[in-house]
Amino acid sequence: MNISILTVGSRGDVQPFLALAIGLKEAGYNVKFGANIEFKDFIEKRGIEFDAIRDNPMDALKEENRKASSKEKRQLYYKFMTNWTLDGLKAAKNADLIIFTPVYHVGYHVAEKLNIPCIKCSYSPYTPTKEFPNPFLGSFPKPLHKLSYTVYSTIEWMTIKNFTNRLRKEVLGLKPIPFPGMLSRLNKQKIPIIYGFSDRVVPRPNDWPEWIHVAGYWFLNDLEQYSPYSELDEFLNSGEEPIYFDIGSLGFYSRDIVKQIIQALAKTKYRVIANPGKSDVIDQIKSDKILFVDGSVPHAWILFKVKAVISHGGPSTVASVLKAGKPLSIVPIYGDHKFWGKRVFELGVGTRPIPIPKLNEKLIIDTAEELMTNKSLGEKAEALGEKIRKENGVRNAVKIIEDYMSKTQ
Repeated sequence: MNISILTVGSRGDVQPFLALAIGLKEAGYNVKFGANIEFKDFIEKRGIEFDAIRDNPMDALKEENRKASSKEKRQLYYKFMTNWTLDGLKAAKNADLIIFTPVYHVGYHVAEKLNIPCIKCSYSPYTPTKEFPNPFLGSFPKPLHKLSYTVYSTIEWMTIKNFTNRLRKEVLGLKPIPFPGMLSRLNKQKIPIIYGFSDRVVPRPNDWPEWIHVAGYWFLNDLEQYSPYSELDEFLNSGEEPIYFDIGSLGFYSRDIVKQIIQALAKTKYRVIANPGKSDVIDQIKSDKILFVDGSVPHAWILFKVKAVISHGGPSTVASVLKAGKPLSIVPIYGDHKFWGKRVFELGVGTRPIPIPKLNEKLIIDTAEELMTNKSLGEKAEALGEKIRKENGVRNAVKIIEDYMSKTQ
């Protein structure tokens, strides 16, 4: 059987699904992975066939694009969607199944055009439930939790409806999707959704239908074999375990936030390893207590070498921190980051999330102190990490996929 996995975006949008691809290949499937060209070597060196998909959506956050006019932004987005679709058609040409991610939302339309089944996979929950509100909307009163999903999906559909139906008509020759949009279409057709997070972190809601699955996290275990360069190795071995600060791929988008946090951490008594992403703060902050690293140092390795973590709350980063069993503080930047910050706090493995409007030097210093000295946080984080390390989310997902395909043939 031939399976195509299609995604675009940051490393966090690629790495978990590469782990899934490896699991599928080990189970005997032919797997092709479509992603942005910068991940070609990352994917191919693990023995997975690669196909390039043009246009990384992270480019939309670049300063020149954020300053563009509304018309220019619409044109850019439609160009992205068109190229994602055309390249996806090529990558999935001989596929028997398409697995696609929320960022690569055109995957459903590609599968419909090719007349093959599809499965949607995600690292964050967005299936309606009474248990918690839509992760992208923040707080809602409990009686309105399920309504929050309708609100979000309606807003999302009204935003992309014209792009989507224009794409379906002009590029794919398909009929338009009527209101209420994609979420309703996926539910009506019972398109399987596999969530790549642990039910120890987000228990599967009882009101989810049977085609919605929680498999567990998907980790690339080979990254744990990383060999550090001399400066990093010397820093780690020259004192107490440091705090790790990581803003993911959003450094260039949040450079003022990055600078503020690192400057405050420099005033604590703790050592710090900081990955500022593509921010330019490295030349602006000098301290013997801070070592700057880049994205080439894998979370799967570095997180086992530190004592605590401060991060933006991207779901892939949160997964890696929880696996390592480290207490975590989240500074939500956008999207589902607030959801994960709240969840980490509720589990007792991290501090309260730090809202950007309330971000200040004292709060950062106090947060660092709590992370490094609160024994309960450390013990609960390690206990959860031990449980997560015993799970096998990839194997569970492969079994779900096999069961689904046995029913479609």
